[in-house]
Amino acid sequence: MRRQLGAPTTSAIRAGSTDRTADARTAAVTAEDWTRLSAIATAAMALIAAAAVVVAVCQLRVQARITRYATAFDSLWRLDDRWDSPEIQRVRRAAATAIMENREAVDVEGVLDFFELVALLVKNDVVEDMLVWHEFYHYLSNYWPLTREYVERVRRENPVLYENVVDLVPRLDAIEAARRRRTVAEITPSREALNEFLEDELHAGLTA
Repeated sequence: MRRQLGAPTTSAIRAGSTDRTADARTAAVTAEDWTRLSAIATAAMALIAAAAVVVAVCQLRVQARITRYATAFDSLWRLDDRWDSPEIQRVRRAAATAIMENREAVDVEGVLDFFELVALLVKNDVVEDMLVWHEFYHYLSNYWPLTREYVERVRRENPVLYENVVDLVPRLDAIEAARRRRTVAEITPSREALNEFLEDELHAGLTA
C-alpha cells in the first residue's frame, strides 16, 4: 500500500520526539545552572559585604589608635611644658631647698601634686607609662625616695592622697630595670646621687 504523501514517517516522528526531549533537558539544565549561579552570586555579595565591614572596622581601629597617640603626645608635651615652666621651676627649687633642710613645705606637695596628675593620666590610659618613663623617670625616681616618708605619713591619715603616684612608681621602676637589665634594688639612687640631684634642682630654670 502506498504511503500517503505529506504524512510524517516513523523516523521523523521519533526524531521530533527526541528533539523535544533534548530541548526539555536543555531547559532543565539551564534553569539549574541559573539557580547555582544565583547562589554563587549571592554568596559572593555576602563575602564582599563582610569584607567591607572588616575593612571599615580596621579603619576605625586605626583611626582610634592614631587619635589616642595624638592625644597622648599632646598631653605629654603639655606636661613637659608645665614641668619646665617658670612657676614649676620655682616650686622645684623651693622643694629641693625644703628637702635639703629636712623640713616640710607646701612646695614639696606642689611637686608631688604634679606627679600625681601624671600618674592619673597613666591610670586612665591617656598617656602610656613608657612615654612617662621617657620624659619624667629621672625626676620621679629621685623625688620619690626623698619624699616617700612624707607621702606614707600623710596617707595614713588620708589613703586617697597620692594613691596614683604610689601605683606609678613601681611600674616605671620595672621599665627602667628591664631596660638596664638590672634589678629594682640596683637602680635605686644612692644618697650621693640624690644629693647631686637636689643640687641640680636648686638651679632649675636658672641655668641654660
